[in-house]
Amino acid sequence: MKIAVIGNPRMVRGFRLAGIENTLATVPGAEDEEVIGRWIHDPEVGVIVVDSALKSSVSRIQAALQMKKGAYPVMVVLGTEEDTGELPPGVNVLPHQVR
Repeated sequence: MKIAVIGNPRMVRGFRLAGIENTLATVPGAEDEEVIGRWIHDPEVGVIVVDSALKSSVSRIQAALQMKKGAYPVMVVLGTEEDTGELPPGVNVLPHQVR
């Protein structure tokens, strides 16, 4: 299974340095729905990591995953230092960042 990452350029750079190839560096409001949709329907993508600052992406991915049958991909929302807002209802994140 592959991992896909969408987030701010700094977060994405870290995942790329770790060897993750399916990445999309973006800013809030400019997410690429075509790429996200491709990841959701790609049977090789097992985990989609999303920057919590991208609230609209989190909501769209969550809605698309609820409509899809099966357990994969799983969405993981990571908080960043830049994140100061609230997440959409029903989305849970770890209360503390791992450092």
